[in-house]
Amino acid sequence: MSLAEKSTKGSMWVILGIAIQGGAQVLVLMILARLLTPFDFGLISASLVVVRLAEVFSQMGVGPSITQYKFLKKEHVSAGFKITMSLSVMVGVLVFSLASPIAKWFGMPELVKIVRALSIVFPIMGSGIVSNALIIRSLMYKWMSFIDAISYLVGYCAVGVILAFNGMGVWSLVIAIIVQTTITAFISIWIRPIDIFVKTNKDHYKYIVNYGTGLTLAKIANYGSAQIDNMVTGRYLGAEALGVYGRAYEFLMMPTNMIGTVLDKTLFPIMSKIQDDIVQLHKVYLRSISLVALLMFPISALVILLAHHIVPLFLGNQWGATVLPLQVLISGLLFRTSYKMSDSLARATGAVYRRAWRQWIFAIAILVFSLIGAKIYGVVGVSIGVVLAVIVNFSLMMQLSFSIIPTLKLREVIGIHVKYFAVTIIALLFTYFLSIYIGEQGSSIVQVLLISIIFIIIYLIILLMNNNTKIDLLWGYNLIKKILQKKQTIKQI
Repeated sequence: MSLAEKSTKGSMWVILGIAIQGGAQVLVLMILARLLTPFDFGLISASLVVVRLAEVFSQMGVGPSITQYKFLKKEHVSAGFKITMSLSVMVGVLVFSLASPIAKWFGMPELVKIVRALSIVFPIMGSGIVSNALIIRSLMYKWMSFIDAISYLVGYCAVGVILAFNGMGVWSLVIAIIVQTTITAFISIWIRPIDIFVKTNKDHYKYIVNYGTGLTLAKIANYGSAQIDNMVTGRYLGAEALGVYGRAYEFLMMPTNMIGTVLDKTLFPIMSKIQDDIVQLHKVYLRSISLVALLMFPISALVILLAHHIVPLFLGNQWGATVLPLQVLISGLLFRTSYKMSDSLARATGAVYRRAWRQWIFAIAILVFSLIGAKIYGVVGVSIGVVLAVIVNFSLMMQLSFSIIPTLKLREVIGIHVKYFAVTIIALLFTYFLSIYIGEQGSSIVQVLLISIIFIIIYLIILLMNNNTKIDLLWGYNLIKKILQKKQTIKQI
């Protein structure tokens, strides 16, 4: 297979895996939201603030270093494994030791046992990092999708839900996380075992440490951008408010993961292999942001329109406070997903230090804006602050893409976003007036389905009426068709 054939066929496996996991997440969320309280969800969100930060230091960017390095040898693989295992054990011990101060800082004494229990995930996770990176490097998309899907299905759909039904409360989520991590590591090692006894020297560690350090600086900032809002909410507004905010954020991340993660998992290894080919990078990058705009603008509009139906339908009537934060957060969906394309480009071309300082600005922006928002408007204020920070980050990462791909033009990028924003607004206006009548008919689920179908039909009709958007839409349709028929060629990437 050519590189293009691998990427296009691989995309279908990634899409399938994430679709299965996404569907399972919706089902699990619907069940657990009715079995657990906002306070339970707030506790697990607070504990994950700690786990995600410690995870950055336990991995030190070793996995992406293994994926990105052009001249990888078995000595580099062995060196990477030794680094991750050593750091993972140390970080696990440190997290266990600091559980009490962490719980005191959050003002949540229940966190002590939870944080200590979750400290076990670090050595488990560390054992599979390098094997998982080799799977990604080898473009083994089928296995990548299988690992993600099966670990979530067993960890959450089976173990987590069963324990929640048996009254385990927040511990059903804690145990689900441990089980999911264990399955991911076990399968990764089984597929790509590591020879840990290969002799290594300082040269084998040098590139991994250099690239990994730059990536870690960015990942610390990424942690900030992903967790500081939770930290601020939990610290200043309490566990229940954090539970409400966390569920709104979870809705936001479903389409982000469905599209952004698919593209990132596909593009990063591909861009790494064509990192010196500016023409190909230009082409792949434009295709990716076009696809993001085509999908994310209408999803945002539809969720904003239907949020007051979606929340009680999926979570239950006790989660009404989630509606407005969800509408605010989803308004920044395009910016949150599109910047991932620039992120993939930066990592693939080795621009990890230029990426890092931008991520630090992003983290600082989230801290400042969410603090101000929390003081003035509570959970909704945090949501507004996060969206503003995401727009700042999108702008910074887009500027980085322009510096990596000199042939990329601002008018190209603006043109792509303007045309899909305009189509979305037109479709939304038509749908809104129709929804006024539909809103008076039937049950909530019928309303959601009818309005969604009408919006999608209007959106597609408008796309097909415009030559520019019609070309993009037909390109995507034909590409999927050819992938399924196994007739894809290099021209279709």
